[in-house]
Amino acid sequence: MPHDEPTRTLEVREVLKPFENLDSLPALQDFSYRVVAESGFTFGEIQGRIELKTDVHYEDSASSLVTPLGEVREVVAVSDGVLTVKEMPLSLTLTLVADTEDQFDFDERIEFSFAGKKYYLDEGVGDEEEDGKPSIWFYEFTDEEGKEVSISLPYDPKMLSQIEMKIIEKDQAK
Repeated sequence: MPHDEPTRTLEVREVLKPFENLDSLPALQDFSYRVVAESGFTFGEIQGRIELKTDVHYEDSASSLVTPLGEVREVVAVSDGVLTVKEMPLSLTLTLVADTEDQFDFDERIEFSFAGKKYYLDEGVGDEEEDGKPSIWFYEFTDEEGKEVSISLPYDPKMLSQIEMKIIEKDQAK
């Protein structure tokens, strides 16, 4: 799936529903890793991309796994000896890309709301180059109590369309 250009410029405290127009998800062929939906934005000079990916390793993080949008499951069908994957859990990642690494030194944090429950992205894995520019990749969340959690989401476009994201001042979290 090609990366779409950022479609919306965000300001601090402005709510983005990255998947609000999501009405379907692509059919899955197997249990492989793939991006099933993405949404772009800009914040100042930083470009952001939110992706929903098949979570092929969700069972590995069972001790810290939370499912804020309800039950996640693997659903398969077999017809004439052919296995077809109908549903599998999804994970959410965020990638930020800037012209220079010092642009990542901002005083805000990223908040996601799933069915009224808030989770935060604070620490990213950085120094990967994307199109020759520095990037940071976020995939680990903290909950409102500050506990690190892994989030798994259902393969359900209606539920996923309710996800909200906003950029807040660090001292406004919780």
